[in-house]
Amino acid sequence: MDNNAYAGKPLDLKGYFNGPKETRAIYKVLADSGFKPPKLQALSDLKEKEAVYRRKPTAALRLEIIHLRLKCQVLR
Repeated sequence: MDNNAYAGKPLDLKGYFNGPKETRAIYKVLADSGFKPPKLQALSDLKEKEAVYRRKPTAALRLEIIHLRLKCQVLR
């Protein structure tokens, strides 16, 4: 445990206790397994596509970005 990056630092449990008591455990399991809610997944995909588009713009990629932006707006 000596090489733990979080050794000696307080745990940040604000996010854990802000959620409803009934759903805390399942949200923790989902987060630990890498699950992202659809809105966060869409935002992550959008960021990735925009970065690729800045390096090499194409019409197909532009359409994907437009689609992802609309998806993010719908998932609000």
